[in-house]
Amino acid sequence: MPANEHITMQIAKQVFDLDIAENALVFFPDKTPAYLTKRFDVLPSGQKIKAEDFAQLAGIEDKYEFSYQKMAEVLRNVVGEQNYLENAEKLFKAIVFNYLMCNGDAHVKNFSVLYPLTDPPKLAPFYDLLNTRLHLPTDSFMALDLFDDGGAIDFFEFGLKIGLDSEIVDVFLKGIQSKVDKICELLDHSDLSSDAIAKYKYYVLERAKMLKRNAYAEIGVNR
Repeated sequence: MPANEHITMQIAKQVFDLDIAENALVFFPDKTPAYLTKRFDVLPSGQKIKAEDFAQLAGIEDKYEFSYQKMAEVLRNVVGEQNYLENAEKLFKAIVFNYLMCNGDAHVKNFSVLYPLTDPPKLAPFYDLLNTRLHLPTDSFMALDLFDDGGAIDFFEFGLKIGLDSEIVDVFLKGIQSKVDKICELLDHSDLSSDAIAKYKYYVLERAKMLKRNAYAEIGVNR
């Protein structure tokens, strides 16, 4: 799992240019791996910055009983209209990324908002990104429904519903296919076992094909 999270975080940063929490994979003398991550809510001086996850922001207890559409609405209220679209685009890309990487644990507590000392509130760097299907082959297709009313997975429609320009959504979704080779290259150089690398590639290629076929309406959310 440490190697899984580390390589998934690196793919997010190096391939998708997502803002992620700084991290590293280290090994104990007996070669046991450990995943390290740097807190993004503490300044070099030691001063802490306020941060809240979306469960706190929405006032809910069940981290799976929500939708990504509702998350976007909460985000709009927190960051303000002037800063919403920039943050909404980042949220959209992270949600699609989690889908592609088969992260069935991208629930509301795994997204946060930071309150910088002098700047407006903004999405915090992304964290806890991993391919959950490597460990749980029958894991949920996605952690949350895209839309308030459930329904099919349609990322283009989702992007429009949360207020993004259709061209921004279209360009990002179509560009995913060109990233698959780089994803596979990074996996080949990861610390995952050869068996885990093969499975990871299979899952990503499977999801990439679904995106390419624009078959979202055929895919139900598997609870």
